[in-house]
Amino acid sequence: VERLKNANQTTLMLVTRPEENPLKEAARASRELFEIGIQNQTLLINGYMSNANSTDDIEEAFIARQADAIARIPEELNQFEQFYLPFVPYSLSSIERMQAWMTDQEVIHEDGSNEVTKIPGIEEMIADYLERKPKLIFTMGKGGVGKTTVASYIALRLAEEGTHVHLTTTDPAAHLNWTFGDDNVKNLTISRIDPKAEVANYEAEVLAKASETMNEEGLAFVKEDLASPCTEEIAVFRAFANVVENHQDEVIIIDTAPTGHTLLLLDATEAYHLEISRSQGDIPPAVSNLLPRLRDASYT
Repeated sequence: VERLKNANQTTLMLVTRPEENPLKEAARASRELFEIGIQNQTLLINGYMSNANSTDDIEEAFIARQADAIARIPEELNQFEQFYLPFVPYSLSSIERMQAWMTDQEVIHEDGSNEVTKIPGIEEMIADYLERKPKLIFTMGKGGVGKTTVASYIALRLAEEGTHVHLTTTDPAAHLNWTFGDDNVKNLTISRIDPKAEVANYEAEVLAKASETMNEEGLAFVKEDLASPCTEEIAVFRAFANVVENHQDEVIIIDTAPTGHTLLLLDATEAYHLEISRSQGDIPPAVSNLLPRLRDASYT
């Protein structure tokens, strides 16, 4: 910790993008680290688009949005030295392209495929949902790909069309709060699954049940078992199940954090049955009801 606080030994580079939410997130991280004494910080803004005589409407809109976000950069970030890295129209997938990125060289694109892929627009997806009426919609993927944006848009559009929607998230950054602010949207309710709180509740419940029949040695084994990474998976899974059980009259949209529990949730349903039975002795009705629903393509 002393080395991390020592500016002669450590520099902390906060990497962000020139957009409102990533800048807010960087500011929060900066503030929390600053408060514990890690104050030797530098800001690196990645994916910056400069106004190079653009004639493309979409490009100009991106440039204007980035300029607006940078103009309103959180105050705590302005005290640090700032560096900008450019947005480029190619993948940074090789040493040569990394060098081109750093030296501002042009990269020639080669696309040998003549195949045309038809990708439906998001409004086509909304129309499909309105017709098929699924009850459970997940958005998932790597951090930063736009899960929260897509989940929020689907929720808003379905609500606008008169569908009652419940939008929930497991994202610890709680981006839904930034997306919606204090606005109340007709036909839309919002909640958040906090993995830490769910783990604490689950551990307390398991230990309370175990203490009814076990001695100290037995409880020690249970506590050791609860230290497993599976504990968070099970706790969040139960929270998912409860959300689905408690919002049966709404379409439920789940914005998932980029962690393993979503894959486990969708892939290993029998393993969940076994694990919950082993650690708790029984399976909550909400969990039993959810597993068949996840397999049902008309439902999920």
